[in-house]
Amino acid sequence: MGHALATQGPGTGALGLPGDFTSPSRFVRTTFLKNYAAPTHNVADSLNLLQHILNSVTIPKGVKLKENGQSDYTEYRGYMSLDERAYYMEPYDNLVLQRVALTDDLLAHLDAPREYPISHQVHIQDLAPDTVTD
Repeated sequence: MGHALATQGPGTGALGLPGDFTSPSRFVRTTFLKNYAAPTHNVADSLNLLQHILNSVTIPKGVKLKENGQSDYTEYRGYMSLDERAYYMEPYDNLVLQRVALTDDLLAHLDAPREYPISHQVHIQDLAPDTVTD
């Protein structure tokens, strides 16, 4: 045919990276994104970046099945902030980060595992009012 393909535009620097949901492919993709993402300077920006990076390797329900036919998916993502000694949880069905601060008081009185209620409700922020007033 003799036709040379031109670039498809910005973003082709990742052309050829693995795209499947195997652990090695997901690890390579995460490492690549972490290496080339813009640096962050505070906890909120770091958490936001981590969410975006992990979006590329999170397994949605139904796309990867186990031998028994059940869905193998990313049930939650966890983030640890060493700067604030806090753990953030992001369950599959609620993309709002849920935080537990590991305070000195909490750690001093922790003699058994502790459970915290986690919201599994999808949060939607409605930007348009129900009624328009003049």
